[in-house]
Amino acid sequence: MSKRTWQYALKIIVALSLFVSVLSGCGAPNVKDTYPLESVSGSGNSTSYVYRAAGKTVPEVAEELKEQRTPEQISPQSNERMFLVYSDEWYHLQQDPAKKEDTLIEIDSKKYVEQNYSSSFLKGYLTAT
Repeated sequence: MSKRTWQYALKIIVALSLFVSVLSGCGAPNVKDTYPLESVSGSGNSTSYVYRAAGKTVPEVAEELKEQRTPEQISPQSNERMFLVYSDEWYHLQQDPAKKEDTLIEIDSKKYVEQNYSSSFLKGYLTAT
């Protein structure tokens, strides 16, 4: 191969690498790689995962997640509890009652929310706050 062909191939590789890195920032916030898993409930397309953000407040975690992916809805800032609603998942952030300096991040599939939460509670909570 000629020097010009190598330069062209290198430019394509660099461009593809940048494109892939930009795309990897899209989609759901990457909680599973950032925080340790505490528990799992449900199965199939009805699941709930709980992660622990040690030493972080509810508003701090909400801001981190919001920066990674803008939610469709977000509850007002609170030190005790916040919701971030995405098209496919609900994020319920709450101050750990046993360890106040930690935040628990519950990520529920849409199906899990439908089966385990009272819709009047969620609608009421988001509307009222």
